[in-house]
Amino acid sequence: MDVRYSFTLLALCVGVAPVAADEFVLAGGGRIVGEWANAAESPRVKYEVRLPSGGSVVFDKDQVTDVVRRTPDEIEYERVRHEQPDTIDGHWQLAEWCRDHKLTELRKRHLERVIEIEPNHVKARAALGYNRIQGQWRTQAEHLSALGKVQYKGQWRYPQEIQIIESKQKSDSSRQLWYGNMKRWRDWLNGAKQQQAVTELKAVTDPLAVPALSEYMLKEENEQVRKLYAEALIHIGSAQADAFLADRSLRDPSQEIRIICLDYLDDVPQQSLIDYYIRELHNSDNTIINNAAVALSRFKDPRSIGPLIDALITKHKYAVTTGNPGGGLSASNGSGGSGLSSGSKTTIITDEKRNQPVLDSLITILGGKVNFSFEVNDWKQWYAGQKKQRLLDVRRS
Repeated sequence: MDVRYSFTLLALCVGVAPVAADEFVLAGGGRIVGEWANAAESPRVKYEVRLPSGGSVVFDKDQVTDVVRRTPDEIEYERVRHEQPDTIDGHWQLAEWCRDHKLTELRKRHLERVIEIEPNHVKARAALGYNRIQGQWRTQAEHLSALGKVQYKGQWRYPQEIQIIESKQKSDSSRQLWYGNMKRWRDWLNGAKQQQAVTELKAVTDPLAVPALSEYMLKEENEQVRKLYAEALIHIGSAQADAFLADRSLRDPSQEIRIICLDYLDDVPQQSLIDYYIRELHNSDNTIINNAAVALSRFKDPRSIGPLIDALITKHKYAVTTGNPGGGLSASNGSGGSGLSSGSKTTIITDEKRNQPVLDSLITILGGKVNFSFEVNDWKQWYAGQKKQRLLDVRRS
């Protein structure tokens, strides 16, 4: 503990007369304690201070920079602190008194004096927030600091965590900026600044623009504008942009845009793209299945052969409701006469689809050497034989 602090605390605790309520901070750096005799004076001209020892002193207003007013508990503290000796027990009793009167900083001073006298005083250490860690007394702050953490916005974090948080905040801010840009450019496309908007879109290269571009493309009805957005995403070329373009290659209403996306993705050698298209062969929407098959024909990856065989013929279930959907009895007929209906009936219908694009994709991948049409069992027998032959070839080698 600081020697000057120890001396000051000792002086407080032995042989000093009680002081009055207020502390006056002087411009020269000194302090004086006493009772503020002219506190009600307005406008302020001077400070009159009654001293504890009797008499008074007067300062011009420019000589005093601050006045610290004391609460009744603080005044009482000045009395009771002289009743305790400069011992472990004396300072512990004062610390307890300060705790009861919510004088936090004064309590801390006495607890610190306790552990200065007795470093292993368990209760004082605990009250100050210390724990015994690997044979040493440490506060939580000291322990976390020793682990390499620093305080950041009220929490202890590793510097790497702070870097990630700040990077994310910067990214989030940039993403919001791109939403603003997209709104402005979309407005320009409808007016005199149309060409400037097109130029701005073609110049985008920041991967942080992808969320805004994707959202605007999804809600855009104009095909030519969607095409501009797709071209901007192609220009960016990030993994996130590629994933969105793969989705649009299956789901965009425009065949031209779907082809634009596929033409670009053709040159993107990403295993994840092929995995994505293979998964979409199991989609409940038959259009998506066929579009995925078209995409796989571009990549010609042997892993897609088995899933394509499974997707040659797909079955889809539909619920068909007949009768009066409102339920109950109703009277009507087509010519204005009457008839009876006794409610509705829902039937589940299974529809079987032969997917020509899937077959075309299989033939393309196999170089036209094999074609069993829609004979799925023949395809499966042939494919099983191919896998068995590959296994034998591996063993021989």
